[in-house]
Amino acid sequence: MAVRFRDSLAWKFTVILVTAGSGIWVIWLMVRVWPEFSARIDQVSLSLLSIGLLLSLGAAYLTFEAFVILVRLFGIPALPRREIGHLYFTTQLLKHLPGRIWGIGYQWAVGGTRRTLGNWVLVNVCHTLLATFFALWSAALALGLLRGTKWVALVLVMGPVAYAMFWLLGSSGAVSRWFAYLPKRICDLCQSMLGLLGNASVSARLRLFLCFAASWLIYYASWFLSGLAYPPLGGIGGVGLCAYYMLAWFVGYVSLLTPSGLGVRELVFVWLAKDYPGDAVALMAVVGRVSLLSVDLILGLLFAPFAPRNQSKL
Repeated sequence: MAVRFRDSLAWKFTVILVTAGSGIWVIWLMVRVWPEFSARIDQVSLSLLSIGLLLSLGAAYLTFEAFVILVRLFGIPALPRREIGHLYFTTQLLKHLPGRIWGIGYQWAVGGTRRTLGNWVLVNVCHTLLATFFALWSAALALGLLRGTKWVALVLVMGPVAYAMFWLLGSSGAVSRWFAYLPKRICDLCQSMLGLLGNASVSARLRLFLCFAASWLIYYASWFLSGLAYPPLGGIGGVGLCAYYMLAWFVGYVSLLTPSGLGVRELVFVWLAKDYPGDAVALMAVVGRVSLLSVDLILGLLFAPFAPRNQSKL
């Protein structure tokens, strides 16, 4: 029924309406702050923005390394890292248009004999869940640090504890009983994922944690430099807006309305960052979206020549 609704005219109309409305609001904001921003446009440092983009590339590559670990962990036969890179970064490109699900289908089709579509779905679902966890944890930590709350130490400790609990509960099998209340296909998917995750070594779990944690640390450093690139905002302001952008990324992702949260992400970001100068928010909304697109495009083109050669499904 859910699939039929997503194919219906009502769903398509909702997608178009939300995308258009979000886009119009963001454009209206940029038009409103343009006089103030244009007077300061000569203050923008392109060199710092470029260095920030390079750091974003490094952060994206570390999340790819986490994907490689999961590919090995979920029983997909050995592929050269460059070929996994082709499958991963092509999927990252496809998430913008027409959507991530097409990218997963591409991984399965081009991966050939490298396991079933279900295995690729499990890898991507697990990777997305872990990326979401680290995005929200890092946002909570950054906002706590900037506001000087007394809960910072608790949030800092809760991240590794929650991560360890995830593996502990997954390995115990106790959580699998909770899935009985879910639809059968989702229940089977969750149980299969937990079964495969239960075989992960301590080394693999630690490497996943380090890859994601280092990735988000570098990504915040990128936004710090982007904030420095616009003096009215500053580096600390860039870090604060990065935390809001991560929350907006999460809302745009779970909304499922538009590819890569197009429009929805910017809409939520502008609303969350209403206490920041409008010109700085408008600039960083553009920088954030352009940076994501540029990183996916650069890495996608870099790994484009390395498609797996064996494409037959036996």
